[in-house]
Amino acid sequence: MILPSPTMSLEEASGLRLLDPARLRIWWECASLRLELLDESCHDRVSVLRAFPISKPHSHYILRDDRGREIGVIVDPKRLDRASGEAIAIELERTYFTTTIERIIKVTEQFGTIVWDVMTSRGARQFTSRDGRDHVMQPTPERILLNDIDGNRFEVTDISRLDHHSRILLRNYL
Repeated sequence: MILPSPTMSLEEASGLRLLDPARLRIWWECASLRLELLDESCHDRVSVLRAFPISKPHSHYILRDDRGREIGVIVDPKRLDRASGEAIAIELERTYFTTTIERIIKVTEQFGTIVWDVMTSRGARQFTSRDGRDHVMQPTPERILLNDIDGNRFEVTDISRLDHHSRILLRNYL
């Protein structure tokens, strides 16, 4: 193991590569996101993740190649050119798409999973999550994020806005 020297920057010591938005071009081609690091390299099928999806959703974007290896981090995406910013916005919308749960109709346990029958902002839905707390995030006391077994995201934006029956079901299965 190589120890960082006192003269190394935090970026060098961590292995973190900060990408200069002025030296990037990002666009859609053949249903995949492409990245060009000017005068350096080009990457097909790039994915974009938020480093801080809840606390800072509009800063620190992680870019990964088609094998899931990190290419680098864009600290301030507002500095991207307009076309690159729009391409990333589309990818983030696809990656972080959530459906808002407005009412919980019924919840049942089946073979170590939980089946949720809910009314959402997009109509009636049924989804299955794993039993246990692994599928739940609670970023604030009133907000709940649920992931189903297929990776889809569902959100209760404010528990207090749910009807009494829905709140009871939610508390019983969280």
